[in-house]
Amino acid sequence: MNMLPNKPLSRWLLIVTFLILSVIIIFLAEWNREVETKESLKRVTQTYIRAYETIYQEQKDLADIFVVMVTKFGNIPNQLSKIDKKNKNKIRNEIYDDLKGEYQHLRTLGVRQLHIHLPNNESFLRMHKPDKYGDDLTFIRPTVAYVNKHHKPIDGVEEGRIYYGLRFVYPLSKDSIHLGSIEVSFGADIIAKKLMQQHYVLSNFLIKSSVADAKNFKDKNSTYVSSCFDGYYMDKDVAAEIKKISHKDMQSLIPSIEIRKKILKMAQQESVSSLYDRETGYVFTVIPILNAIAKKNIAFLVVRSKSESLSKASQYAMTTIVLPIVILAILFSLICLLNTKRYQLEDEVAIALGKNIKQLQALQEQSKMAQMGEMLGAIAHQWRQPLNEIGTGIQNLKYDYKEGLLEDEVYVKSFIDKNKKTINFMSHTIDDFRNFFRIDEEKMEFDVSEASRSVVNMLSAQLRDHNIELDFKGEVFNFFGFESEYQQAILNIVSNAKDILIEQNITNPTIAIKVENGVVTIQDNGGGIPPELIGHIFEPYFTTKEQGKGTGMGLYVSKMIIEENMDGELSVSNGSDGAIFTIRFISKVGCENDKQ
Repeated sequence: MNMLPNKPLSRWLLIVTFLILSVIIIFLAEWNREVETKESLKRVTQTYIRAYETIYQEQKDLADIFVVMVTKFGNIPNQLSKIDKKNKNKIRNEIYDDLKGEYQHLRTLGVRQLHIHLPNNESFLRMHKPDKYGDDLTFIRPTVAYVNKHHKPIDGVEEGRIYYGLRFVYPLSKDSIHLGSIEVSFGADIIAKKLMQQHYVLSNFLIKSSVADAKNFKDKNSTYVSSCFDGYYMDKDVAAEIKKISHKDMQSLIPSIEIRKKILKMAQQESVSSLYDRETGYVFTVIPILNAIAKKNIAFLVVRSKSESLSKASQYAMTTIVLPIVILAILFSLICLLNTKRYQLEDEVAIALGKNIKQLQALQEQSKMAQMGEMLGAIAHQWRQPLNEIGTGIQNLKYDYKEGLLEDEVYVKSFIDKNKKTINFMSHTIDDFRNFFRIDEEKMEFDVSEASRSVVNMLSAQLRDHNIELDFKGEVFNFFGFESEYQQAILNIVSNAKDILIEQNITNPTIAIKVENGVVTIQDNGGGIPPELIGHIFEPYFTTKEQGKGTGMGLYVSKMIIEENMDGELSVSNGSDGAIFTIRFISKVGCENDKQ
């Protein structure tokens, strides 16, 4: 039977295969970028939550200190206790004169309002506007009504007659008699300004226009200016600060319509969140602001910042897309070239690629399963070295072809056999992962020592390239389980040991493998795992390697294979020279000394 493929058909198959693998590479890169983006955004969000809370607490501490001084050491409670209809204006003027100096000093510290209210919620004295008094604040300022009713302090963001800000309201009393309340308020601009000054970002504080319009004195609308967000005002002092720090016109700082819509949606939530604008490279963190009493969204703080980790993640994602696709393009181009010389080689490569395509498609079907991300991450980690070997071999083959060495049948057969072995291993790896959680996968008896040795043999060339000495000692030990999955676990552990030895530039690097009495140990002399990290070494996505050099899935998958699928135990400890990975099999079939 003629097994040689039709040349035009085989070329189309290669093209389709190339496209499928390119799509998978792009999917993996995008998936990894999404993971990195989410983690980075979490870190950015936490940064500005802490920054907001710190600034808020600073203003509260200042208000607390001032009120303690006024109530404990000042004369205000005594003066308020003497108010009657005849002397109300006189006492108001006396208190104003007493506080005028202190208020001017507080203004330099960011205090915008010092306000005293009577027990019936009547405005008694606005230090910032002493001619405005006597109005009922019951429905305008719920925090004032709360303090006068419950005689307890309260704080939060609230809109007032003139502006919205951070309100710290305290009860006033003398001899257990409630005399009213006193309020120290900071404008919203103080939070935005401090964030910009301390973190080198741009920030803005916006309030719902419906809230401001309902409460403001009609002659004080100039406190606000319109914003790029529909239904929201911004403080004109904040706008001035943004222009001062950015050295740009406000119009040039407006985000795109799509980003503004997302920001408005985030502002309606109760939790703080961040989004990344890939077009501009900026991160927008939105802190919803709830009013102190009703806990309804009345405003929000938005912070625009740059994230180094997000920029690197985008660059890395592009690298992980371009380089593998270029390697694949070279690989398939050379296979097409070899097709004109050896139809048989094309036949076997096409069969292997076809098998891999089916298995990759099977992996795509598993996207409905919760383990899809873990499987793809592990496969990508597992395939990196075999792909490098194939790419390097074919790259060298190009020059050998130009020199006429491909006429040597022995050389070509050696090349075919070597790459078939690598491709078959990659194919078997996908088989193992596809069947990872299938309950109908059959177990069989296999020699643990021989299975371990075959993995080491596959890695021997790489170990020699880096002058890594391998010390293998084994007994014949049979176990009833999954041989290929066990080999995958061994490969992950040995590969990690190899990478550590190379990364640490260890003198006389060594990997020692021992199979004895149903226990497999793999030890390196790479210095060991830091104590603070060793407890996390088997967690998914955890890696001690540099960014871009590990997915953090290898040891996690190895532990799953040994403990979940083979009823064994995989553990790690530090020896005198390096890390020791130990595999213990709970049940064994047979064991005898290896005759060597």
